[in-house]
Amino acid sequence: MLLRIERRELNSKATSVIVLWLIAAGASAQYTLMDHINGTRKSDIAVLSQVFGDFPTFSSSAVDDYTGGGRIILAQAEMALFNSPYTTFSQWDAGGRLYRLSTYASLTDVRDNVAADRIDVTANSFIQDPQGFGPWTARVTFDGLSLAAPLNGWFGVQGIGDYGSSGEIGVLGAGYGYGGLTNNAYFVNPGGGFGLFNNMQSFSDIGALPNAKYLLVAVPEPSLVGTALLVGLLAGASRNRRGEKGAELI
Repeated sequence: MLLRIERRELNSKATSVIVLWLIAAGASAQYTLMDHINGTRKSDIAVLSQVFGDFPTFSSSAVDDYTGGGRIILAQAEMALFNSPYTTFSQWDAGGRLYRLSTYASLTDVRDNVAADRIDVTANSFIQDPQGFGPWTARVTFDGLSLAAPLNGWFGVQGIGDYGSSGEIGVLGAGYGYGGLTNNAYFVNPGGGFGLFNNMQSFSDIGALPNAKYLLVAVPEPSLVGTALLVGLLAGASRNRRGEKGAELI
């Protein structure tokens, strides 16, 4: 972001007006919203996270909470196959398998299947067997994204595929990493096919580690950055007009 500040004298009272120019000059600074992949305990227990066309009441999502907000530009998930006709993750993903990435403002929105933002994408790449469990696991990477992350929200990745042809896919559990809130991860089944209380249950309650193996990288929303800068500059101009000593504008 390139910032130019200009001071102009408009009348006999020498009232100062700040003219702010914000020029996009490449990507804004990236920051990590959540990282439960690097440096966390590994788990061989995966929690179902899939959209089923043939059994929609069993469609479920493994979601975890993050702190912050902005535009998600990169996401990773460590996922596993189970009850699958395929023997390796590479076979499952070979057909350009679709995934659904969703963000939510609250856990209730997950349960009610209301997403703040949602996109269906294919994986850019994956690393098979990242933790030494076997070829049925993989670290899946999605980048080039533009997905709104509401402030202090929830995030989930679901595989998209019918049970009859794809089997099941889930997200691995994780220990405590960076950026998670105290709620930890939840398994949510909006259609009620599994008969869970309130159609959701925490990872810990079903025997998995408390978080989901997700990583999110984001950039600030440009409109929020511009507004914050403008407010700060106008406040400085107001102090100068009241006779307070302010920073020299060059």
